[in-house]
Amino acid sequence: MLDEMFIKLLGNVGVPAGVCFGLMFWIRTDMRDLTAALNKLAEAIDKRLDKTDSKLEKVDSRLESVEREITHLKHVQESHHG
Repeated sequence: MLDEMFIKLLGNVGVPAGVCFGLMFWIRTDMRDLTAALNKLAEAIDKRLDKTDSKLEKVDSRLESVEREITHLKHVQESHHG
């Protein structure tokens, strides 16, 4: 439907039908190329996010370990001073 509207629009301003069809083929080809490029970009972003998530999980784990150590040291300090 969009193709027909595009061809009619160009035809109304004097663009030959063959040129209109050529333009539509070119636009579709570019859209396929663009779609493929965007899909590759999305895959790369997903991989980067997975790596980032993995790093964040490691940081969270280390933070929990530090928090446990701080809690332990507070208890030790309280038992020596209390």
